[in-house]
Amino acid sequence: MNRRALAVEVQRLLIDMGEVTEERPPSLDTLEKMISSARNSNDPEDSPWSVSALANFDLPPEVLPIVMKAWAKALLDDTPLTIRQVKWIAHLYCILGNIDGLIKKASEYASREKAIKLTGAYPDKPQKMRWLWWGDTLLYLDVKDKDIDIAKSLMKMYGFGFEVKQGPKKEKDPK
Repeated sequence: MNRRALAVEVQRLLIDMGEVTEERPPSLDTLEKMISSARNSNDPEDSPWSVSALANFDLPPEVLPIVMKAWAKALLDDTPLTIRQVKWIAHLYCILGNIDGLIKKASEYASREKAIKLTGAYPDKPQKMRWLWWGDTLLYLDVKDKDIDIAKSLMKMYGFGFEVKQGPKKEKDPK
């Protein structure tokens, strides 16, 4: 994720957490400078992932097949995964059905994690969780076996203005 996009996420997080007011958030330029500083701090979790990273960043063996599929896909797309992204893939693989969606969501959660580290604060009150719960709601919409009524309620509760519909059921393969 580029600096500007991350700065926008950090700014939104700060506002939603109530750390700053919507009228006077830190400028995107200021946040970009902070992000550059954080990126230059050489956080090892932002290094490219390889199986060799398991020496320092352990993953459960059962996630390695899906991690390897995601790693290969990302590498072929010329967007190597970071250790942080792979850790999120390991967390999310059991609820998401396809590699592309898994890589996308893992990247989003890795960015949120970095934004939280950058601000130094995880929201401590439900009123400050809106930004994170928005992301979790979008994740829930991608869950393989989601409950459509719950998805509709979450979308309505947060007023996101999207309509959730059940997609067409796939017919079973006659084989």
